[in-house]
Amino acid sequence: MLVELESHPERSLYYIGARIIHALREAPTGRIEIEWLFKRLNEEGSVRSVPLEYCILAADWLFLLGVVKATSDGDIERCF
Repeated sequence: MLVELESHPERSLYYIGARIIHALREAPTGRIEIEWLFKRLNEEGSVRSVPLEYCILAADWLFLLGVVKATSDGDIERCF
């Protein structure tokens, strides 16, 4: 699941995490709502949709790496 090269590489945590980082860099405030992020990951012309569980798991993984943090409002905020 961390790196899924064989069947669906677009569902790997590396790929989804990179898309989350990209969305955070584009956000003017450096923070985004998880619901908005989920919609964005599934609207960008993806070949496959990203399940909500994968989106949350990738955000959790970035949190463990110290790349993002959770705000009191439940948003994701970048730490870089």
